[in-house]
Amino acid sequence: MPDPQWLIERRNRRYRVVKGVVSKLGTETFTARSLIPRVRKAHWSYERWKVSTQTITGALKRLRREGYVEIVSQESVKGRNKRYPSSIYQAVGKSTEEE
Repeated sequence: MPDPQWLIERRNRRYRVVKGVVSKLGTETFTARSLIPRVRKAHWSYERWKVSTQTITGALKRLRREGYVEIVSQESVKGRNKRYPSSIYQAVGKSTEEE
């Protein structure tokens, strides 16, 4: 069964917010966890309190498929991510501004 329209709209809105935050960072490296405060600040709705690492990672995966973001390296911090290392991303030279 396909996703309902409201779910698709929420994903698209989250994607646009993350894309805007990443474009403001320039070539600075970041993780999904480090983007949480910036995405919350840019996301002006009741959904800003539901922002998590998983929701940002979903938007970053889409940005990576489209070629706006690339994975630079992996990071493993003791006590934070025991099983899987965190990906460190960097924006690619493409312009991510909305036209």
